[in-house]
Amino acid sequence: PADDIRDALALVPDVQSPRLRVLVGLAVAPGAVKRSTSRHGGRSHRPAAATGAGADALTAEQRRAAVRAGIAAAFQQRRAAVAEIVLPALTQSEASAIVASQLWLHGKKLEEKPGDNQMRNLVRKREAGSPLYLSLAVANLLSFGHFEKLSEYVRGLPTTSEALCVEALRQLEAIHTPAAVARACSLLATARGGLTSEEIASA
Repeated sequence: PADDIRDALALVPDVQSPRLRVLVGLAVAPGAVKRSTSRHGGRSHRPAAATGAGADALTAEQRRAAVRAGIAAAFQQRRAAVAEIVLPALTQSEASAIVASQLWLHGKKLEEKPGDNQMRNLVRKREAGSPLYLSLAVANLLSFGHFEKLSEYVRGLPTTSEALCVEALRQLEAIHTPAAVARACSLLATARGGLTSEEIASA
């Protein structure tokens, strides 16, 4: 277990973190961690050599799994607390203003005439009170190139953000093949700070 602790700490950039050290040590061998006094007079924890039958009873696979669990727990505790603020859904007038402003940036607009109110048909969708849904819907509309069929297209737009994302992926797969889209999504999912279109194209 002591070797597993050293191996685990070697994989972690912040090897000086006392919290990370003790969590990894506890995960690998609960009896292998003891309290010690720091040089500055404070109290800290660090893993010591594993002792006792309990630590020896762990198989190599169990120790590896425990190391992974300890690292995950350490990073989970290192996350800063996030304050959650719940906002009410957008009203239809607010949603209309957001859509109009976003389309205006691209020289586009939705009709609001009687009998063919494209804007009203959009902001009455189930999740139109969500800014995320509106952003996805605007991006979807900007990719549609048949003006004479726009009213029908707006009426047929999916009513949820998830369904809009699925539709966007289907459109991309029709253009670039499912394999290319799957690879691009994998790259985006594993990139720490996102990727530019040039980086995705060159990968």
